Amino acid sequence: MWNNIIKYGLITGVITAGYLALLYAGGMSIFSNWWITLLLYPILIFCLIFFAKKVRNENPDVKFDYGKAFVTVFVIGAIASVVMLIWNIILFNAIDKELGVKLTEQVIEQTMEMMEKFGAPASAIEESMKGFENMEDQFTVSGQVKSWATGLIVYAIIAAICAIFIKRKEEGIV
Repeated sequence: MWNNIIKYGLITGVITAGYLALLYAGGMSIFSNWWITLLLYPILIFCLIFFAKKVRNENPDVKFDYGKAFVTVFVIGAIASVVMLIWNIILFNAIDKELGVKLTEQVIEQTMEMMEKFGAPASAIEESMKGFENMEDQFTVSGQVKSWATGLIVYAIIAAICAIFIKRKEEGIV
């Protein structure tokens, strides 16, 4: 069972990292577009549920209760997140060392345009821009590792919810 969990975690990681690679290949306007980037989450959740159900169905003799379902989803997600972490470290620190700077500039520009479009006062826009001062730090190796560690909490929450739907229903209970 663990071999399949690891395999499916790696596959999920390759799928999600591949999605991010496609966004990067599409150019800065696509890569920095927040709603296109947010599509990563439904893709990720679909993969987690799909592969966790595969693990459950491939092991009919295993009592697949909520705890087992939670661990399965969480480990698949954790492995996938390590693959994405490795991809991001390579992307931001080897392939395109200026990407963090360019992405920060693009996000600042988009945020300013959106705030101006909604009629935000200049003081509010200026105050919001202060929040972007250290944004580039999140693209360093240490920044990405910190984000990854924090992201594990999100994976635990996703796993807790998904496990409700993945656990094997006990027979004989009405």
